[in-house]
Amino acid sequence: MTVAALVLAAAAAVAVAAADDAQSYPPPDVYRFHVVSHVRNRYAKTVVTSRVANTANVSREISFDAVLPETAFISGFVIEMDGKAYEAYVKGKEEAREEYQQAVQAGQGAAHVQLSARDSNVVSVSVNVEAQKKVTFNLTYEELLQRELGAYHLRINLNPGQIVNDLLVEVHINETSDITLLEVPSLQQSNDVSEEENSTNPLAHTERPSPTTAVVRWSPSREEQAALRAEGVQGQLLVRYDVDHAANNNQILVTDDGYFVHFYSPPDLPPLEKYIVFVLDVSGSMNGHKIDQLRQAMVSILDELSPSDNFTLIVFSSGSWVWWPDSSIYTFWYDSPYGPENDTDAVVPATPANVARAKEFVSGLGAGGGTAMHAALDIALRVSKAARSRQDMPLVMVLLTDGLPNGAPEEILQDYTAANVERGAALFTLAFGEDADFTFLRRLALRNGGFGRRIYEAADAHLQLRNFYRQVASPLLSSVNFTYGDGQVEKETLTRTRFPTLFRGSELVVSGRLQPAAPLLEPVVVGEGRQRYRSPARLEKASSGERLWAFLTVRQLLDMDAASPNQTLKDRAKEVALKVSVLQRACI
Repeated sequence: MTVAALVLAAAAAVAVAAADDAQSYPPPDVYRFHVVSHVRNRYAKTVVTSRVANTANVSREISFDAVLPETAFISGFVIEMDGKAYEAYVKGKEEAREEYQQAVQAGQGAAHVQLSARDSNVVSVSVNVEAQKKVTFNLTYEELLQRELGAYHLRINLNPGQIVNDLLVEVHINETSDITLLEVPSLQQSNDVSEEENSTNPLAHTERPSPTTAVVRWSPSREEQAALRAEGVQGQLLVRYDVDHAANNNQILVTDDGYFVHFYSPPDLPPLEKYIVFVLDVSGSMNGHKIDQLRQAMVSILDELSPSDNFTLIVFSSGSWVWWPDSSIYTFWYDSPYGPENDTDAVVPATPANVARAKEFVSGLGAGGGTAMHAALDIALRVSKAARSRQDMPLVMVLLTDGLPNGAPEEILQDYTAANVERGAALFTLAFGEDADFTFLRRLALRNGGFGRRIYEAADAHLQLRNFYRQVASPLLSSVNFTYGDGQVEKETLTRTRFPTLFRGSELVVSGRLQPAAPLLEPVVVGEGRQRYRSPARLEKASSGERLWAFLTVRQLLDMDAASPNQTLKDRAKEVALKVSVLQRACI
């Protein structure tokens, strides 16, 4: 048996299918498919087990495909055949593929794990299974659940490819704080976002053994699977839960192995007044359905602005236009004689009248021309400078584009990042459709205190855009800094301790290792808002924290490398990952 593990992780789906021509042989029988997830203090360990039989009278290749959550680590992969278990190990991809081909030619059982070149989110395992034999795939991955819009989200995508006799998803949640929310929405059977986000899954059964624990089981019969989809279940099962942040909003778990994990999510702060700049691509490639979705999304987003907010609308194609409510025409070419007298006039208070005018403007947007992104971002920074000199409030920029920028992406990265040092804007980038350069957009966001997101070109794109906006719509604190006492923590082990913004419904997490025999005295968390904000911490004991620390450390090192490629960061991420036997994108 040869298994080469060169793996990357990023979204969530599991599929098993035969690699042979379906007309040549009977299909393999996926007769057992289980997904069991244990969540302890937001950290989830999920095991996917699929038992498949080769029903043909000849040996054949069977594939197991998995797409994992974006930040997940693979911590184990075991294949069982002929009563033996074979554990994946790391090898160079060319050497591994050659060994695999030799085993197949010899008629031996073999497996090869590789990364899909087209879609880096997919891990594909090819297994040569002898006639009338069975194979069991066991994939284990781990992730720290993200808190979004007031809840933690565990997403499990399912696609066994057929009706399964024994299909089970089981989730065990164990928290140190009381669980205040537990929801299992209806199975999402497409990539589209549903308007019925709070619908209840009729096939899900929940138990609450105690205030701090919960169990979710979803095990549809063959008939129930067929009712969902004749070809077998295909979709995403979501478990959404939250804990009591009011009673425990500044929680530190001190573990037996010397690590600590600090969760911070104050629930009682009023949102800050904010200034948000929308930089929207209306180039020719946005024509048709995309521009329709953008218009629809922006009308919804403008409706959600607070009257205390300020905003600026910039649209760009071959040139850049800034919307100005007092102009007799709704847009002007920047620096034209029809524009405002100074940059501050482009900073618009979100009054009901201005919002109504802005909605009329975006409803009339058309598409055409090139993608002059560099100039549009320069204008965004120029206008934001005027706003910053006028008011002290969190500055958020949202860039949406569906294509490649005119000019060199590296030049945009360097120029915008350098100019933004003074502004301190948190930049969030949205890559709309398959043609957008997501790697570049993600780097741009990571260098500037934000994150990148993909917006899929589908009927629900306007809902994807709206839901993204809701995540960043309500900043509670800016310039948040975690400080731990001298001599208490091994400083080189600390994960990120400075954060540009804390948004409502989210959570900040810091981890590190304590100095030997050093107690962790109460740390200080300070953020800028209407006044400097401090919050006392609550210390509790937990069993183990090294894997969660490793997860945060590796993820942050790789994000830093994605923003500014650096081999030293890659080497350090690989070192930490191998220390705790996990594999992650770009580590190996």
